[in-house]
Amino acid sequence: ELHAPQPTAVDPSVAPAPLQLLEENRDPKPPHQRHVYMDMGANWANTLRLYADISHRSHRDAAWEVYAFEANPFIQPYVDKFARFLNGQGPKPPVLIPPAGSNGHLNELAKRFRCRKSNTAATRNCMVKLFEPRIRALKADSELSNAGLIRERMSEAARPPEDAKKSRYTFIPAAVGSEDGILTMPEDVAKTVLIRGGSAKNRRSSQGYHIAIVNVVRWMIENFRESDYVVIKMDVEGAEHGILSGLLDRGKLGIIDILAYECHAARTSTACKDLNRRLDAAAVASKTKILREAQGYQGWDQFSTPDKYYPSDPRSDKFQSNG
Repeated sequence: ELHAPQPTAVDPSVAPAPLQLLEENRDPKPPHQRHVYMDMGANWANTLRLYADISHRSHRDAAWEVYAFEANPFIQPYVDKFARFLNGQGPKPPVLIPPAGSNGHLNELAKRFRCRKSNTAATRNCMVKLFEPRIRALKADSELSNAGLIRERMSEAARPPEDAKKSRYTFIPAAVGSEDGILTMPEDVAKTVLIRGGSAKNRRSSQGYHIAIVNVVRWMIENFRESDYVVIKMDVEGAEHGILSGLLDRGKLGIIDILAYECHAARTSTACKDLNRRLDAAAVASKTKILREAQGYQGWDQFSTPDKYYPSDPRSDKFQSNG
């Protein structure tokens, strides 16, 4: 079962302060229509360019503002480097472990390493055993947990790029939610979900990481308008309920032109059914296009399909990275 992480008391030294962006500090009328893509749950950058696949064709050649969020401290350094690469500020980082966002994705990747077994558990065990030394060697980057850095990167949304010819990628190393808070992520849990995606549940641990949860409902409302062209991919292990309900309650779903998302809830819960019903009803008025994973889109973009984006075999030690 997957549950939304519940914010705990906010530690000001870790969590970013409320943005409180003033209207006069934002360009009231950018010289061109803004094209904005938010990747909430960026994982291994598998969907960092999904906007090129699911946006309306007339918008695909535009320059985009991309805001990517990822909570896992062992994935964050990779996404940070990958965003720098896409901005022309560094080399492509090597893919070291299977960049799988789901069991189905892992099954596809496992074929390359002769790890595809008769069931998902056996497949996962084979892949974990093969890549265990690399998983164990992954390190978190403490600089990415700096509250000032997170706040500064989120504030880029108030400053649209002046150059409308080149896309800008901004990585925000934080979890997303409907209010600011802290997600406590035990180290063993964070590493367990590395190879297949999924929820790192919020629980106490003597050895763990304190990840900032940022209020993206307020951030979106403060920084974007219905006249902007906004595409969102949201795979946030339950936090989608608070985020989308927050937008719906405020009548702000119209900020979003295309929403590609996966809903998570306990199997016996009606939460996803209820949320989908609300979304579908509101989308008629707001003209928001709703896509569900595996129905309207895949868990990867055209640059990150399993046949293109995979790690080197640890037995040969030659790195592969996506472009």
